[in-house]
Amino acid sequence: MSQPGGDVRDRVREAFEGVYVEQENCSADNFGSQLPRFLVDSLVGAYGSARAEKLIFKQFPSNRNRQLLRHQLMHVGQLDILDFLEVTINLEQGREVAHLVAFQVESAELNPELLVKYPNLLQGGLWGRVTLLYDRNAVQDMDNEPTSRVWIDNFVPHQATIDLPSWVARREQFSTNEWIELLLRSAGYHPERILGDQPRRRRWLYLARLLPLVERNLNMVELGPKNTGKTYLLRNLSPHAFSLAGGLATAANLFVNLNTLRPGLVASRKVIIFDEVAHVRFSSDSGAVSLLKDFMESGQFSRGRAAHSADASLVFLGNLEVLGAQPSSRYAHLFEPFPPELRDAALLDRMHAFIPGWEMKKLSAADLEPDYSLATDYFGEILLSLRDLPYGPHWRQVLKSHPYQSEMTQRDQTAVERVARAFFKLVFPNGHVTEPEASEILAFAGELRQRVQRQLEQMEPGEFVPHAIGFSNLATNAVARPIDFAGRPGLDAIDNRLNSHPSVGEVTALTALSAGDRIVGGDVQVIQATVIDGGRGRVRLTGQHGSSMRHSLDAAHDYLLKNAVPLGIEVDRVRAADLAVHLLWIQRGREGASAGLAFLLAMASALVNRPLRPALAVTGEVSLHGDVSAVGGVAQMLIAAHRHGRRVILLSDENLSEVTEKHLPKLVLADLKIIPVRTVRDALKLAFED
Repeated sequence: MSQPGGDVRDRVREAFEGVYVEQENCSADNFGSQLPRFLVDSLVGAYGSARAEKLIFKQFPSNRNRQLLRHQLMHVGQLDILDFLEVTINLEQGREVAHLVAFQVESAELNPELLVKYPNLLQGGLWGRVTLLYDRNAVQDMDNEPTSRVWIDNFVPHQATIDLPSWVARREQFSTNEWIELLLRSAGYHPERILGDQPRRRRWLYLARLLPLVERNLNMVELGPKNTGKTYLLRNLSPHAFSLAGGLATAANLFVNLNTLRPGLVASRKVIIFDEVAHVRFSSDSGAVSLLKDFMESGQFSRGRAAHSADASLVFLGNLEVLGAQPSSRYAHLFEPFPPELRDAALLDRMHAFIPGWEMKKLSAADLEPDYSLATDYFGEILLSLRDLPYGPHWRQVLKSHPYQSEMTQRDQTAVERVARAFFKLVFPNGHVTEPEASEILAFAGELRQRVQRQLEQMEPGEFVPHAIGFSNLATNAVARPIDFAGRPGLDAIDNRLNSHPSVGEVTALTALSAGDRIVGGDVQVIQATVIDGGRGRVRLTGQHGSSMRHSLDAAHDYLLKNAVPLGIEVDRVRAADLAVHLLWIQRGREGASAGLAFLLAMASALVNRPLRPALAVTGEVSLHGDVSAVGGVAQMLIAAHRHGRRVILLSDENLSEVTEKHLPKLVLADLKIIPVRTVRDALKLAFED
């Protein structure tokens, strides 16, 4: 047995003989990007690099050769291909139905002996070499049921077999740092290139991407810039992971198709990846979102008359605009990139971890070329088998030394436990972990859940009260800082200017973000107004907007025309000049009447050339009689104002009942100066710089 010390590469080669891979001899790029890396590694291990490359070129059905292969099968009568084979049972017809993914055959017959040899064909399917026969005379069977002309005669799987006890035992031969580097290499990364100047933190970030394979029913989200490898990892590590990229998600394809009784992805895969989550759409009439919410909570769902359970982990991946090293300030909360159907706080509270993808580097080809690793198919199967590793006694011992924070909910505890337990099984499968190592993992697990909680506080501040998540004797990452509600410390240049200097014709409007008829957050909208002499009293609005915002501006302008003298504005100036009003951050269209007071103040300030006070934000609808009316979503708006550094808030006195600790975090209430107003005249007296 190898001992710690000496060259790590030599010790890995000796300890993992048979599954050790010199990566330069096995690059997936050499074999076409349509094949997952685990399959390439398996083929190279079985046939050698040169023969594997020939097999893939000739036998893998792609857009290039699929029709040619079908032609060969039809006219020769026999064909060998590389494909993913899955088998389902049709009880109505009393037959097994085979499905070939790459060959695009949905209903083939197969040799029943294959199901005895490879029962996993009925449990999500396998990749392998498939021998096909073609029967030109196959039309119907003795019971007049149609049969397929395609017959699967033989199958040789290309997925590794593993020995979990040996894996656990081999962990003893490597230090923690050596083991983590081996995990990263086997996941397809070059450790020295990706870890950069923050190796300790980044190694946990990259390893976190593996956790959905290691732990059952782990719900995780990662948002970040493009080209950071969000999708690459899980899709290439295991055939049990399925990537749903955009498109329509229905109860039939996710859970159970009631017409065919075919299990959906949740029941047939171990990891479901909602890739490019912003573009995924959910069928409104299928109940898919309700089923998803139930499954994320309990691992169970009901479909038709039957109740089902499954252990699939769910991963939600998407792109996020980043400025510098943090998410763009344009987001009111970091779940904004989700489709409207998923921007439901009750559903998002079931997320166990939020990986900050903006901390990951953009990956180059060299970052994904480790010089050596374990065979990907072997490594992927090991990760999945860790789900069955008994870890209860080790976890209970951890909790004896590290009690939970007292205010954590049951969902918080479930989330932190699943994330931390997955980390422990991945890095310390033998249970031999030091106190500093355990503390580091536990603090990071708490941070990943805390980031979810911070977004929920933004979306529904009355429902989700700020509280610490993690362990009472450990400090979590600075994500817990109250000022960092959206995961973004600091402000941009426009915010800094408006917060520190009085400004003529420029004011911040507070707006609510909605999904359907539900308010899901708040945001700021900077409104700029300027006077154009020589006009005819018209007002022009630029920037992305809808009809109700235009009506709100017109109502504010009409009020100014009618009440110019009482407001101290020259009537001739209002009637003889045009007003240009612009919505800054044009890409962020907002709708609704809550900007009425802001429109009026910006135009009044421009007409009298008098600056408005710094750090001011306003909200309220303006009537033609000069009343400032209440608007919805005030709590979310005030949190947005606080996030952008605004500290003086004008709002309708009708909204004052919502400005309480029941609806808002204490920190926000302490930092904001809330000024209730009843009329436009009240607002004008208070809004201008002294």
